[in-house]
Amino acid sequence: MEFEHFDTAIQFNISLNKSILKGLLNDHFTNSSDDYLVFVILYIPAFIVGLFGNGLLALLVICKRRCRSMTNYFLCNLAFADLAGEFI
Repeated sequence: MEFEHFDTAIQFNISLNKSILKGLLNDHFTNSSDDYLVFVILYIPAFIVGLFGNGLLALLVICKRRCRSMTNYFLCNLAFADLAGEFI
């Protein structure tokens, strides 16, 4: 008898989560395209600057022998991680 209440609660929770998710998706995809345009315009320069800066840092640490220190290797790894994050 205890499990019947538990099963009912789980089913209610699943249906509630589905309805909330459906509402959020509908709100997200029915917004005006002007909002998306602003985000795209702001995101593209940040993407280009991040790509250029991280790529330049990684290239510098790899190519210049005097820049090869543990700190710069750490920064290079952070740059690679940031580059990977930009494309995911």
